[in-house]
Amino acid sequence: MCAPDRDMMDNDDLADMTFTESSNLSEERDEIQEIRKQSQRETAQVRVWRIMVTLALLATAVAVTVTTYILLVNQEDENFRNVVSRTLCV
Repeated sequence: MCAPDRDMMDNDDLADMTFTESSNLSEERDEIQEIRKQSQRETAQVRVWRIMVTLALLATAVAVTVTTYILLVNQEDENFRNVVSRTLCV
């Protein structure tokens, strides 16, 4: 089907067509706004997860560092006690 020629239409037809076109534009704008809102929500969620992952990595790094330090201090203390006890026993 061919599109109707606007020159052959009466004013009512043109008004209906203009209303339909403006309603389509309004629907498109609403859809664009909805997509923009959804995109902003998803961006905020990504930021929250990014912060959570960063904090989890930081907590893991701190835990590993503290655990390693405690183990090394205990090992060093044990080695010192062994050397001193051998020296005193000789």
